[in-house]
Parts: sequence; structure tokens; C-alpha cells
Amino acid sequence: MSDFEFHPVVLATDTTDLQAGTVTRVTDALGKGLTSAAISGALSIYNTFQDYTGGQQADYEETVRRFGGNEMGDYYAENKEAIDMVGFVGTSLIPGSIGVRGLQFARAGTVLGNFGKALNLTASRKNEYLRKALQETAEGGGAIKSILSRNRLGQLAWESADQAMLGTASELGVLAPMNDSPIFDDYTIKDLAWNVGLGTALSGAIGGPLGSLAARGILKSAEREINAQMRLADIVFNPEKLGMTKGTEALVMAESIARLPETFTNLPFRYKVDGKMQEIELNTAEAMAGARMSAEKLGKDQLALKFNELAQGDAVRGQAVFDFVQRATVAAREAGRSPTDIIELLNGYLNNVKAVRAIDLERMELDARKFYVRTKPFGKEATPFERVTGLFSPKRTRETTKQPYMLADDVVPTDLQIEAFEALNAKSIKEAFRLNPELDMIQKIDGTYAINPYSARIKRVRENPVEYRMFVDLEHGGLSTEAVPRFGDILRRDKLRFSDDSIEANSKNRFKQVPSRASQLADSPLESSARFAWASQLNSSAVRRIIKDVLDTADLPMLTRLNELIATKEISEDSLRKITFKEGNKTRTFDDIPNFNAYVEQRKVDWLAEQLNAWDSTKGSVPDARILATHVNATQEWVEDVIASGFKPANNKPFAGRLLPSDAALAPTTVEFVWDFGAVPKMLPEEAYKMNMGPSHLATQELTREYQLRIRKDVNSRAADIVLGADAAMFLAADDLLHEGESSLARAASTEGAGATALGAANAGYGERLRLWAQDTGKNIALLTQRLRDEAVETLAPAINKLRESPQASAELGILTNALRKSPYRFTFHPDDPMTLVSTEATRLARNQGTTVDEALEYLADVLGDGTQHSFKITDSGVQEFLLTHSRINAARQEKMTVLYNAAGLTRKPAGDLLVYVPPINTVKYPYHAFVRTKQKLGLASDTGMIVARNEEQLRKIAEGLGNDFDIFYKADTDAYFRIKGEYDYQMSLNESRVNSELSRRGALAEIAPETRFENIAEDYLQFHAKSVEKFVRTAVQVKNRQTFSELKFLSDQYRKVSESVVRGIGSRFKSKIADPFDDFIKTSLNISKQQEFPLLDSLNEFVDKVSIQAGEALSKAFGDARKGLISWEEANKVSDSFGLGKPYRNEELYLAVNETYPRNILREGLQKANLALANMVLRLDFANSLINIISTPIMLGTELSSIKQLIRNDSVLAGKLRELTTVAVPGREGLRVPSTTKLIANGINNYFGAEKATLIARYKEIGAIKDVSQLYHEVLDDLSFRPAISPKAWLDKINAGVERGAKFTGNVLSEEVTRFVSADVMRQLSQPLVDAGKMTIKEQNAYISTFVNRVQGNYVTSQRPIIFQGTTGAAISLFQTYAFNVLQQLHRHIQAGDKRTLAVFAGLQGTIFGLNGLPFFDAVNTYLIGGAMAGNPQHKDAYSVLPSFNKELGDWMLYGTASALPLFAGDSPALFTRGDINPRHLTIVPVSPLDVPAVSAGIKLVDAVVGMGKDIVQGVDASDALLKGLEHQGWNRPLAGMAQLLAGQSTTSKGSLISAANEMQNASWLGALAERTFSVEGVSRLMGARPMDEAVALNAIYRQKTYDAMDRARIERLGEIVKTKLRGDEVPTDEELEDFMLRYTRSGGRVENFNRAMQQWSRDASVSVVNQMAAKMGTPYAEKLRSIMGGEMLEDYRYTEE
Repeated sequence: MSDFEFHPVVLATDTTDLQAGTVTRVTDALGKGLTSAAISGALSIYNTFQDYTGGQQADYEETVRRFGGNEMGDYYAENKEAIDMVGFVGTSLIPGSIGVRGLQFARAGTVLGNFGKALNLTASRKNEYLRKALQETAEGGGAIKSILSRNRLGQLAWESADQAMLGTASELGVLAPMNDSPIFDDYTIKDLAWNVGLGTALSGAIGGPLGSLAARGILKSAEREINAQMRLADIVFNPEKLGMTKGTEALVMAESIARLPETFTNLPFRYKVDGKMQEIELNTAEAMAGARMSAEKLGKDQLALKFNELAQGDAVRGQAVFDFVQRATVAAREAGRSPTDIIELLNGYLNNVKAVRAIDLERMELDARKFYVRTKPFGKEATPFERVTGLFSPKRTRETTKQPYMLADDVVPTDLQIEAFEALNAKSIKEAFRLNPELDMIQKIDGTYAINPYSARIKRVRENPVEYRMFVDLEHGGLSTEAVPRFGDILRRDKLRFSDDSIEANSKNRFKQVPSRASQLADSPLESSARFAWASQLNSSAVRRIIKDVLDTADLPMLTRLNELIATKEISEDSLRKITFKEGNKTRTFDDIPNFNAYVEQRKVDWLAEQLNAWDSTKGSVPDARILATHVNATQEWVEDVIASGFKPANNKPFAGRLLPSDAALAPTTVEFVWDFGAVPKMLPEEAYKMNMGPSHLATQELTREYQLRIRKDVNSRAADIVLGADAAMFLAADDLLHEGESSLARAASTEGAGATALGAANAGYGERLRLWAQDTGKNIALLTQRLRDEAVETLAPAINKLRESPQASAELGILTNALRKSPYRFTFHPDDPMTLVSTEATRLARNQGTTVDEALEYLADVLGDGTQHSFKITDSGVQEFLLTHSRINAARQEKMTVLYNAAGLTRKPAGDLLVYVPPINTVKYPYHAFVRTKQKLGLASDTGMIVARNEEQLRKIAEGLGNDFDIFYKADTDAYFRIKGEYDYQMSLNESRVNSELSRRGALAEIAPETRFENIAEDYLQFHAKSVEKFVRTAVQVKNRQTFSELKFLSDQYRKVSESVVRGIGSRFKSKIADPFDDFIKTSLNISKQQEFPLLDSLNEFVDKVSIQAGEALSKAFGDARKGLISWEEANKVSDSFGLGKPYRNEELYLAVNETYPRNILREGLQKANLALANMVLRLDFANSLINIISTPIMLGTELSSIKQLIRNDSVLAGKLRELTTVAVPGREGLRVPSTTKLIANGINNYFGAEKATLIARYKEIGAIKDVSQLYHEVLDDLSFRPAISPKAWLDKINAGVERGAKFTGNVLSEEVTRFVSADVMRQLSQPLVDAGKMTIKEQNAYISTFVNRVQGNYVTSQRPIIFQGTTGAAISLFQTYAFNVLQQLHRHIQAGDKRTLAVFAGLQGTIFGLNGLPFFDAVNTYLIGGAMAGNPQHKDAYSVLPSFNKELGDWMLYGTASALPLFAGDSPALFTRGDINPRHLTIVPVSPLDVPAVSAGIKLVDAVVGMGKDIVQGVDASDALLKGLEHQGWNRPLAGMAQLLAGQSTTSKGSLISAANEMQNASWLGALAERTFSVEGVSRLMGARPMDEAVALNAIYRQKTYDAMDRARIERLGEIVKTKLRGDEVPTDEELEDFMLRYTRSGGRVENFNRAMQQWSRDASVSVVNQMAAKMGTPYAEKLRSIMGGEMLEDYRYTEE
């Protein structure tokens, strides 16, 4: 055969008479071809053996004829090359595997000694590095290091070397017994060596990364087990925002800390490498101990803050109580008490404690006077005196009233007027008191008493009936109903005031001080401690000024303070020498006192002795140690030891305890605890307290913290369900996935994190409970948020459309909005005039005073007159209607938020009035902004807000105006800025924003000059509702899953704290960015993008957005009418003035500047529209796309089912609840209860057309499993903008309707729905037995369905897509990439898991449907390695040439798959194999050139087609031909291009070159032929949007051949460089060199007949300057010009030299 007949293009397009001989050719190939291939392969081994032994070799054709007959021999002779290749490939598998096994045997045995050990070096070293990486992971607490880490990089390197060695063994194993194969006839030793080396390199280059990926799978398994251990040691539960009392919160948190484990053991771990099971003991003990220490420290830090909250923000008192708890805990632990004992010890002090307060002297006095009235009748034997005195009880009992009373001043019980009811002649007690108002009490008929509510002698005492109060001694823990208050006990937060002659603990308690006052035991502890407190505030000059250099040493506070000043050297010795120290009648100087500190202590000892010895017993018993300690400002232990030792230290040892500094008097020593026993309403608080303090509290479940926690979690969950309504069914509660004994799903958190990665979508496994929950919750938040947004917009649309038509109304709304922002008050609609807004101050005043609102307004304006407006008059009804609609939507939402707030224990009263809440400033309009947070104060939760400005100067001025009450974070403060931004983005917002309300009060949230443009104002309100909806849904989810979020936040804080200590000081935003895996769980579950965790991508998006907005502004200014839609600036000033804002617009220039159109991101908007148009044109209006959807779904569906089966068999943890399928009995199924893929798909199709179709579709749509294409792209582009069309144009409606009809006609609507339905239904069928058995809930099943559909179809949730596909640039490059990326991500997962069976299933399904061409990287391996890099293959033989030459039908079927090349199909059937290509479209995986962006590329094609059509027409081409050519190459719709090809009767390249043509176009039967072509298989293929197979295969071959030609040219050029180097200077090569050059030339793809010409050219290039060569060319204009430039002179080279 000639070379031309074997040309790949001719071979590829040879489909003549395919139908007629198909069966025969296929039968011959399968019978004769495969048999002869087997014989050829066997002979390769036989003849090689004969060659080694010198025996007679067998002839291939003769042997085939002998065993298979002449027909087979003839068939072999006709197809010898292909058959030999097939036989070689098939047979080589045996010796190749033997070679590998031989290497493994040599490694394992001892026969080869040291050589065997050397062979095992690569395997042992890679395993060594893997073990090191495992230990590194264990020591890091489960965090897998980067691939660039030393151990992982070492493992990769040695894995590559090991795979290369295995590849060498396989290559040699094939070459040694088969080197006499006919395919090696033209090979040289060098060729064979090259191919062995290529195979070795390829094995290492591919096998190394794959082995490293499998190693990462092992590391992930270890990570999972390590993290399970770590969570036992590093989680502390902070039960905030659950509605529990703060004391119980502190107790639960303290218990969580106390129960952290104390001892740790290493973790045994088993894993399989190279088929062998390995075991290692992971060093996790040290990591767990470190994690426990870190958790305890962070937990205690947070617990300390909680005690400040318990003390109602009083940090000093809160920390005093915390210190008391800490001391008690440490003492109990040192005494050997167990964690349970310690918690029980703390239970009485903390459980049900509502608050810790300072001692209130007035309340103490009131408590001493209050009493309860007896409710049990007296017996007849009771005397009148007993009746009077026994009527009142100082304690509340079951025989007294719950309401306490007190007698008025100077009233005693005998002063009370009491009468029996029978003696009063009244019909009722009420009437009796009305008739006898002087009576205080009436004895009722049953013997009990009623109290006159208007009595002047008996007063009601206000008291919470469920509260109980006790005083707690913080030094010894004693509890009492009485207290001896000290100054620190009554000191209120921020109320300390002092001067030279007084000190104040609060506004009601001021203590005067004199310059000198000897301490007396008779003084009250309060007075004594007050003097110590006063003295502590004096500096040295104040001390000298007050005492006037005479100090009475009996004035212990002043003596103590002077000692402190001496110790700190704040007073000079000269000053001290001027002071006279009085001791009774004696005096001393400073020089008389050798050790002033010892002197002070001795004076206090002496003072105690003197005061106790002089104590007058008539005054009562001697004060106890607490009082004595107060007088000397020491601990009780010190006082007790001084007294016990007889006022002299024993054996000169220091006294136990210690003296306290003077400022210790400012600290509380006794506090008041307030318990709230509302949880046990059947008990009296006194009874509940007694049970609470002892072990009996365990007998009353309502008192236990466990019960309270469970109840509060239930309340929170119910609250979330109530506000979400029917939508609550969408959300799976985290607690629903708990394992037995778990308290929170956060225990399943791992350092792997959750959500999207740079190149991968969120891809939670079925058994990865927390990741599954986070992913499913985030998805449902996205679905619900979008729906609620749309509902809000739909409700607002009519009111907005009215405003659109009226610039006057728009201006009024904009200015009124700004006025409301600026006001410190909230506003509602006037009850009698809906066109007027009035402040809630006015409505509240009207209700309280019983006046009208108008009268209240007059009072506020005239009497208070603070200049602030309390009413605004609306003039336009459209404005009123809009605000009313907006307010009703917001009020309904806020009512639900109130339910959530109250459930979380943050009391919030319903608004009552319909509040008109206007949106805050839209920060998108202000490029300069900063985050503002309340100052971090102990005990006060911080709150975050934002200030904005149009320029940096304005921003700084606003910030300066806020004073010192806030922390401000600018973007330059990178670390803090991004941390606070994260808080601002997803803070729970269960607190009313103190920041925003304060900023509003100061006017910082209002614009300087209000906007009046309709589009901008409407945008503000729409964005407000969008954000509010998002906040509401996120808050509901957090309330429902409070504990999980709390513990995840704790893990996140702890992780960041450790990580920040490592990276601190690096200083770069990119380097210092901390990847927080636990924060990832929070973000994913709340549908928050992780884009900011990838600074490079985030910065790229930010830059592109900034440039795009600037471009949009420039275009708007250049082509827009700035005055359009606006009233004049003079009119705007009038409106503004009417609302009390003055006249902010100085001129039209300022007015227009303020009302610049909303900054449009033209790139975003353009991409959004272009991508949507492309999605519709390229996908939805493409028949072939619908077919591809259907035939490709079984590939990933079957692959995922195979993966599930393998998980159930091999990794039950990752299989999740699906592992239970092995335990659920299902009729008709035995063994593993997983039906076949075919059966599941068939059932799914039946269900789609069955009776339950509507119900199932509704369910799958609700959980997002079924989405139409438009909804998918709505989600994908959701993060680009939220700019809903309020009033879409009619023509747009028609276009959308037309697209929908077209999508239905092309089958895309049906195919998308069917494929997603079947995918969802397969998982429903698979898991339904678990639901029926009660082992899985419907919500869990929905989550499993969503995960399954994501893995089959791809994850389209915006925040869960690959990070590289998010943002503006992400949307630009992601079009048409989701499916391919999803396939590669799932394959990556299976490789990592070592799931070879599932990989084989995928390869089988993908290869069967789309052929080898559809397998990942097949085309690259085939073209660049087999056809391009292998030696001895100058003809570039590859799979595309060999397989069809063996048999065209089978070859095409193997290459292009069943979908395109089933042997029974004709060559003009649709070529669908190109649609099944899952290889990355670019070498860089994603486009890096703007020209490769789909929208840009398609736009260029469309423009080129239109411009080309115009040029053709101008140049005289027939208009119809030019139009058809333009349609063929428009690049937007393939069916349209196919129709153009049918009409033109030809297909062409974009350059106009002919690909194929129909000859009948030239004759009169054109119309008939057109009809015939249209309804042929080829015509239908083109109209479907696909090329006919012959044409597609031919083009594929041409493109591949061009690649080979380029390779050949490159090789020849490299050869030319070598030759020219040898020929430099006219050196003549030898004959041997010429022969070598010629051989290499032909092996590089050159033809022998062209070699001489090439040598001549190389010789000339080696000797003559290329410039001279060009100049020597005669007759060309360029040569003439070049000679002129050179002045007729040649450059000096080897031929032209200077004379």
C-alpha cells in the first residue's frame, strides 16, 4: 500500500459502505483478528526465546495459517501491522506484571542480599517518609501538612522513584521476552533504550503523584481518627445565648473545663501500603495534652468574662467571684476530689444564679424590716397577743403570703387596726375596706387575713417571687442572710469618687475623712475599710498635705499607705525625715525605724492586742476574725494566727496569711448572690435554694443544669421552627446527627475543615456528619434566602414602580430617608394621619399621659425643645405607600427576630407600633470605610458596625468625632481588619446594635447630602431587605443549633490563638492569613463564601471590580444624562429644608455629584448577561446537550454507587448511616443490601413517570436537588449582584418565554429535570429502607440526597463552588466547567481513598459511552507520548491509527464510545464524543488569558462572523452565502450553525476552507437534495448541534496531525542546530556523520528526498549571515531596501570577510 493510503486523515474518513459490511467486518475482527493477535503475541515470546538459544524462529503468517487456516492467514496478511500491535499490547501485560512481581520478590527475599536491599531502598524510604508524615500529623493535632512540607515532599520524591523502578521492571519484563516482536523490526538499541527510559520516566511522573495522593488518603484517615481523639480534649462548651441564667452558664462551662481529661495515650493506627497492612503508634498524647492545656486556658479566659456578665458588667466584682471559684476548685482538686465532686461543690453557688451584685445598704435595711403575713388560721386557743405577734413572719413559708410587706416608719404591730369581717357588715372584703379605709387588716371568716392595699401603715415591698438572695463570703465561701459590709462590697462600677476629705462608693454612700484618725475596734468595718480605700488613692504629696508631717501610727490606713509609697519609692527620704510618727504619747522619726515594713506589721499586731484587751464586754461579744481583718486590712488567716500565737510570732516565723495593700479595700470581700428559681414554680425559693445547695438537687430534675440545658435547647429549637414555619422542615438539626454520648456535633469537627477549596466544591461525605450538616444547612440557607428575597421584592414592586415615574416622589423619599437616619429616634405612622411620621417618643408620651399624639408633639416641641424633630409630613402618597409596605415587611421579619432574641435569653419587647426603619447607608457607594467596634471591656460583649465616607479625609473626621468609646479598624490594619470584617459578616446579631444606634445618635450614619435619584434609593431599600432576610435565616439556624456553633467558635478561637502565635511578626497580609478549619464549618453552614481566605484570588477580584466600577462611572459620565430622573437642586433644597435638614446643596455641581448613578460594575453585569445568554444559546437551545445530559448521567451515578458500596464494605465510618443497609432486612435482597445501578436508575425513571411524580418533584425541588438551567445560573451568579428587575420590559418577557419554549422543544428542560430527578431518586430508593426502619429521618435522607446529587451533577451553591469560580473573575472563567471539575474532583477523591474498583467502574462507564477519547488525559498521553515521544515511531502511530486499522467499527467504538460510534451506526451519526471530554480545556486548568474567557471568546467569534459577513457582501459575495457563512461560524448556537451548513450544502473552517460538501448543490435537484439531506442521519446530526461522525473524526485527525507536524518541525529544528554547530566555518562532516544526520532526520519526521535540501540550508545558515542571505536575494523589494540600508556592504561572516 502507498503512503497516501495509510495517511491518518484518509484512514479516519474511510467509511465507505459501512452499513453493508459492518457485521461481517466486526465478526472477522473478533474471530480472525483477535485469534491471530493472540498467536502473534505468543510468537513474540517464542521467537525471542529461540533467538536467545539459537533455535529456529517461527514465521508469523505461516503459523497463523497453520493454526487458523488460510482465511485467517489472509486476514492477518491484510492487517499485519495492526494485528501485531494488538497482539503485542495484549500479551505484554503478562511479562510486564511478571517483571513487577519479580522486583517485589527480590525486595522481599534475602536471596539477593545487599542487592535486594538496594532494590527495596525506594519503597522503604517512601514508607519511612509516610510514617514521618503520619507522626507529624499526629503531633500537629491532626492537621495535615502541605505537600511542600519536608516529609510529604520526601514521600512524593521516593514514591516517584519507586514507581519509576516498578516502571523499569515492567518495561524490562516486556522487552526481555518479547524483543523479537515484529513491531520492533525497525527499532535500534537506542530506540529501545529510549522507550524503556520513557516508560520509566512516565511511571515516575504519573505514579509518583498518584501514590502521593493515595498517601494523602492515608493521612486523611489518620487525621479523622486523630481529630476524634483531639475533640475529647480541646472543646469547652460556652452555653451563651441559650436563655439560661448566667450562673448556670458559668457552671456548665466550668463543668466542661473540669471534665477535660487529665491523662492521654498514643493512638494505634492501621493502614495499607502497597497491599500490605502496616501499624504505627501515633504520638498523639503530647498533642492532646497541649490541646487540653490550650482549651483550659482559653476556657478559663472566657469563663472569667462570663463572671463579669454575671456581675452585670462589674469587672472587679466579677473577677473577685471568679477568683473565689478558682480557689475553691484548686483546693478541691488538691484534696483529691473528682471532677464530679468539684462540680457538685460549685453547683450550689452557681446553678440558677441570676446575678452577683454589690451589697445594697438600703436593701439590707429593707430586708431587716420586711415580713410575710400568715395565711394559716390561728387556732381557738391562740391569745390575742399571739395572734398579733404571730401574724407576721420574717421568712417566707408555705403558711405565709408570697408578697412581702413592711411597716411604715415608727409603726409597730400593735398600732395596726384589725377587725373581723363579720363585724363590718359588708358584702365583700373590698367593700369593707372601702367603707373602713382606716383599717389595715381584716380577719376573714376562715381565719386568714386580708391587707388593705391602701393602708398607710403596711406597705408592699417589691420583690421577685422566684428570686432568693444570700450573701457570700469570698474568702471562705460562707453563705448568710446577713452581712458585714465593707467599702469594696458596696462600691459600684465607675462610681468611685474621692477628694482630700471624702470618698464615695456610690451616689448614696459618701464617707467623710479627717487628716488623722486613730483606728478603733468600735468603728464599723464599713467606716474602717472606707478609710483604707480613701488612703489607697492618695499620692505622696497628698499624704504630706493632709497629715502635715505628723502621722498617728494608730491611723492604720494612713500608716499602710505611707509604707506602700516608701516601697515604691514615690516619697523621698528627705520627706520622710520631716514626718513625726506618734505612738500614743511617744514620738519617733523615720530614722528611728530601721525596717518600716516590719514596723507597720508590728503596729497592727500591737493594735490588735491593745484593742482586744481593752474590749468592753458590755458592748457584746468580741468581733469575729472577719471584722478584725477589716480593721487591720489583712486576711482572716493572718488575724487568726496573730491571736493564736499570743501576738508574737512562734519561733520568729512569719504569721500565716498576709497583710493586704490599702487598695484591697476597693475589692469586694462579700457579694450578694441572686438565684432565680422560676424553673421550679411549685417550690418556694427558700426550699429550692436548700435543695440547690446540697446533693438533693439531683432529685429535682428542674434544678439540675442538665435539665435546664436540655429545656433551653428545646426552647431555642422550637423558636427557630416557629419563625421559619413550614420552611423549618428544610433544615436538619445538628443534634439529629449525634452519636450516643455526644453532646454536640462540633465533636465531629476536623482540621480538614468544610466547604469549598481553591479548585474543589464543597464535597462532604455521607459519614462526615459535621461537614454534611454544614454543607446541607448552607445550601438550604441559600435556597430559603433567595426565595424570601424574591418574595420581598415582589411585594415591594408595585410601590417602587409608582415612585419610578415621579422624580419629585423619589426626591422626597431620599431626603426623608436621610432625615430618619440622622434622627436619634425611631418613627411610626401617626395613628390619625397616615401621611405623617411621628417619633415613638411622642406615641409613648401620649399613651402614658392619656393625651393625643398631637398634644404630645406640642409638649415635646415646646416644653423639652431640644431642637430635634419628632414628626415628618409626607406629601406624596406614593412615598407613604412605599414606606408602609416596606415597614410591614420589615415588621413581620422583626417580630420573628424578637422570638429568636427572647429564646436566646435576650429580652426584647415587641415593637407595638409599626416602626419605619430605613436602611443604613449603602457602603458600596463609599470606597472608604472602617469597621467600628465597642471598646473591649470585661463582661461586656462587643458589637461591630461600620462608618463610611467618600474620601479618606472625610473618613478620618468621622472617626475622630467618635471619641474614645470605640475601636476603629482601617484596611491598613490588615490582621485586625480582616478579623473584624469576619465578625461583621457573620456575627449572630442577637444583640441590638449598640454601635449603629450610637453612631446614628451622633449623626455618623447619615449622608452629608441626601440622594434623590430613584435608582440609588430603590437599590438601598432592596439591598436592605436582601441583607435582612439573610441575617434572619442565619440567626434562626444559629439559634436552633446554638451549642454546635458555640463549640465550633471555641475551637476556632483556640486554633487562631495558637496559629497567630506562630505567624505573628511576618507582616504580610498574604503570609499571615490563617486558614481556620473550624471557622470553615461556621461559614459553610451559614452560606458565607470563603473567598477571603484566599488573598490572591480575593485581591484579584477586588482589583477587577474596582477597575470595572471606575470604567462604569466613566461611561456613565461620558454618555449618561446626569440630570435625568432628578428634580432641580433648588427644589431638592426646599424638600430637604421641609424635613429639617436645611439646604445641603450649595450648587448644581454638588447636587449632581451627590446623585451620581449607583456605581455599576459593568464587567459583572456584562458577564452576568453574557453567561446567561451563552447558557441559553449553547446549552438550553441545543438538542445534543439534552441527549448528553441523559446519556452521561449514568457515568457519575454508577461511579458514586460503586463508591458507596466500597465504603460500606471497607470504611463504615465514611459510609455514614448507609452502613446500616447491611443490617436492614429487605424482602428479596440478600447479603449487601445495595441494588444494582441499572435497577435503581430504571426505578427512578419509572418513578418520574409514575403516580408519585408530582410529590417527589416537589420534594426534590424544595431541597434544591432539581433545578432548571436558569436557576442553576441564577445561583452561580448570585454573588455578582442582587439587582432584581422591578419592572421588566415586555420584550424581555417575550425573550424569556421564547427561550423557555425553545428549551422545552430541544428537550433540555425535560433532560435536566429527568437526570436530576433520577439522581435524587436513586439515593432516596437506596436510603428508604433505613427511613422505613426508623434508622434515618427524612431530613437526614434529604441531606444524603443532596450530597449524592452534588457528586453526580455538581455543586451549584454559590458559596460552595470552587473558590476560583467565585467572584467576578470566577464567574468569567467558570462557564461550562462545573461538570468537568466535578468529575475530576470525584476521581481525586477515589484515588485518594485507594478505591480502585470505583475508578475502574468510572473508566468502564466513561469509556463505554464516550470511548477512550473521553477518559481523563487519554488524548494527551496518546498524542504527546505514544504518537509523539516514543522512539521508532516516525509515522506517529497511535491509538487513533492502530485501532481503526485493526477494525474500523470496533476501533471507532473503542475510541469514541457507544454514544457516537456503535458499530451499527453509520458514519454520519452525531459525534457526541466531543461533548464527553472531561479534560481541562486549558493547560493551566482554567483560562488565564482574557481571550479564553467563554464570554469574551464567544463575543469575538460573533463579532468576527458579523464583520466577515459584511466584508463578504461588500466584496461581491452573494448575500445568502455570506449570511450562511456567518451563521455557521457565529459560535453561539450549534444547531443554528448546523442548519446553515445544511442550507449551504457544505461545512467550512473559520478560515473558509472546505471541510465537506454535497455535490448536488451544483445541479437543479438542489431543493430535493436539501430535503433529503435534512431528514438524513447527517442532517439530523447537524440540526441537533453535532457534526456527523465522519467529519468530526476527520477534523480530529487533522488537528492531531498538525500537532505531530509541529513536533516534527521542532525536532528537525533541534537537529539543524546540532548540524549547524558541526558545520560552523565550512567544516565538512564525515560520511558516518552524514549517515547519522540522515537517520535522525527521517526519524524526526523528515522525508529522505528532502534531506539534501535541508543540509544545504543548514550549511548556508551555518556559514552565511541571515542578513546577508536576505540582502543577496535579487528582485525583492525588501532585499533592495536592506541593501540600501547597508550601503551595499555585507556583514562579515564565514563567506564574506573584510579585505
